[in-house]
Amino acid sequence: MAQRRRRRRRLPRRSRPIRWLPSRAVRLSVLLTPLALIGLVVSIYTYVQFSQMITLGFEGQRWSLSSKIYAEPESLYPGLPLRLDDLQASLERLGYRSVSAISGQGQYRLNAPHVEVALRDFQYPYRREPGRTVRVTFGRTTVREIRDLRRDRAIAAIDLEPQLVSEFFTPEREKRRLVKLAEIPPHLVHAAIAIEDRRFYSHRGLDWLGILRAFYRNLRAGGMVEGGSTITQQLVKNFFLTPTRSVWRKAAEMLMAVMVERRYSKAAILELYLNEIYLGQRGSISINGIGEAARLYFRKEVRDLTVAEAALLAGLIRAPHVYSPYKYPERALERRNRVLAAMWEQGYLSLEQFERERRTPLRVETITLEINRAPYFVDFLREQLLQRYSLEDLTGNNLTIFTSLDLRLQEAAQRALEAGLARLDKSLGKAAEGREAQGALIAIQPQTGFIRAFVGGRHYATSQFNRVSQARRQVGSTFKPIVYAAALESAFRRNSQVTTAATLVDDTPTTFAYDGQRWSPRNYGDRYLGWVRPRTALERSLNVATVKYAERTGFDTVARYAQRMGLQDKPAPHPSLALGAVEATPLEVAQVYAVLANHGLRAAPFSIKEVMTADGRVLEKHHLGVEEALHPATAYVITDFLTGVFERGTARSARRAGFHWKAAGKTGTTDEGRDAWFAGYTPDLLAVVWVGYDDNHPMGLTGAQA
Repeated sequence: MAQRRRRRRRLPRRSRPIRWLPSRAVRLSVLLTPLALIGLVVSIYTYVQFSQMITLGFEGQRWSLSSKIYAEPESLYPGLPLRLDDLQASLERLGYRSVSAISGQGQYRLNAPHVEVALRDFQYPYRREPGRTVRVTFGRTTVREIRDLRRDRAIAAIDLEPQLVSEFFTPEREKRRLVKLAEIPPHLVHAAIAIEDRRFYSHRGLDWLGILRAFYRNLRAGGMVEGGSTITQQLVKNFFLTPTRSVWRKAAEMLMAVMVERRYSKAAILELYLNEIYLGQRGSISINGIGEAARLYFRKEVRDLTVAEAALLAGLIRAPHVYSPYKYPERALERRNRVLAAMWEQGYLSLEQFERERRTPLRVETITLEINRAPYFVDFLREQLLQRYSLEDLTGNNLTIFTSLDLRLQEAAQRALEAGLARLDKSLGKAAEGREAQGALIAIQPQTGFIRAFVGGRHYATSQFNRVSQARRQVGSTFKPIVYAAALESAFRRNSQVTTAATLVDDTPTTFAYDGQRWSPRNYGDRYLGWVRPRTALERSLNVATVKYAERTGFDTVARYAQRMGLQDKPAPHPSLALGAVEATPLEVAQVYAVLANHGLRAAPFSIKEVMTADGRVLEKHHLGVEEALHPATAYVITDFLTGVFERGTARSARRAGFHWKAAGKTGTTDEGRDAWFAGYTPDLLAVVWVGYDDNHPMGLTGAQA
């Protein structure tokens, strides 16, 4: 009995561990449940975040694409003064390739006196111009005939597609030309798959065999010689994630790659990948996507790439700097041939094709991407556009901006201004005291206000100050046509003293009183002609006679006409106004003279013709608008006076320099030759030039001498 009692007493001690175990499990479950819930929440949040990123990347706005600025298209027609080499230069600037036989768009063939050109398709506002092949035949100095080769008939005119002036980039300065997968030749797709992801069509985002193979080869080589990432992983890494190397980033890359493969087709993945990949650098500009790379390396549309060219681009994907055909041609050739070998090994090429393509020499084109053919004009354009568009829209929404700029005229204006200023520096010599003369030139079409050329300074790299639109300088004698226009307009004003082309004033030394002050202007060289008419006074730029005509008209009336014809503000109505003691920019002076050239009608200068979105929608279109500033008869008479400036007046040196066309114009000089001006026009073009020092130091030269 005693033993039984002892056993019964031991039973409770043996059962204690049995009751303790459930208590420990409960405690552990209580501890782990919140952690599991937190992990679940984090996983769901991560999945949702990744899901949103993937959806936005594939279905939203994928890239910030630069906006492109185009010049006026160059028109060709029989009778146009143009030489064969001028057309060839234009085609080269447009990225056309010279070939022995035309096989596709963007090519030309020389066979003097003929040039055959395969024009590209181009999307203009409201219409798409299809490409066609034409033959342009030249005479000695003009276009003789243009013939459509497919239809075998002569045509009246053609437009080359507009030349690119510049682009508005984001700070990343990425250049990308989007292409659809259907536009990409199969051999380019095969080249990328063969060298980057041979099992692309069989895996679901991750290639475990590829990862193991890369690990083994890297282990044997003692370093990184091969990557195991699939095309989908590369896309995820480059498009969605940061380049930072970490375990967490690699895990995110793998998870997102699987998610992408579950949601989107292989075709969609390939299209995004081939538009995203980085394929080199030219200056500060990053080349992204095969569409832009095809243009850069070969001057071709992606659809026209050969097998060897496609293999070269595919070989660049891993390391564009290492395999750059510009810096390391031998290395690039070896890499290209390695891609061709991979295509043959995987059945994309026959042995015969492989051998033929492998023997193809390495050829790449040299194209300058960092173009800005009119930097001052582009700055002026940017200021205008930012009044209506945000900076993000301009730099990232792939807008197409069509302008009025004539690039042939722009380049001629830049050369003329540089040469003229260099000649001026040489003639001034030590008198310049180490200063460099500056200048500005603007050319516009008077009837429309189209800005055709715009040069705001000598060297944009050293000074970005835009003297065409920002430099307000005294205009000197270039103001005088306003005086005579206001005077002759008296015939059309009520209750005013009429002045005609026959009205005489006495050109002799005179003192004028105004607001309690006395002022005695002098003629240049102290030469006075006595009784003169308006023609003589304007041709010879007689100061005293001009002030007398202004006094006869009324200084306030002259000031009102100055603003009416184009000056931004109404100047103060005092006697010295008649001699140009008023500040204005070359742009304002151009507006004034455009009224005279356009029969009294004022068309405000402008540069933007249309702005178009990537899908062809026109955001804005400039509509021509004019207003009458002068009676047509007045503009005609003043223009007739100003033609005499070239024949007998202050601009006759232009005739001696070889200028033989009929033109009207006026020179201008301010005190001590601080500013030298010239404004001149033909029926269809007007130009204004200013020369001087930025610090207003005297040059000691007249407008005619400068």
